[in-house]
Amino acid sequence: MVYTLNEVGKYKGMLKPYIRTDTVKSITLPELEINLEEIFPEQLY
Repeated sequence: MVYTLNEVGKYKGMLKPYIRTDTVKSITLPELEINLEEIFPEQLY
């Protein structure tokens, strides 16, 4: 789950849970994209 800081200074969880094959995009840095497959490998040993 990804959390963002709202206008009143409280962290709010994003409603959509992410899975390993998703790409997470930054709200504050629009050019930043994180491919979750690079962080979470297919096989965990």
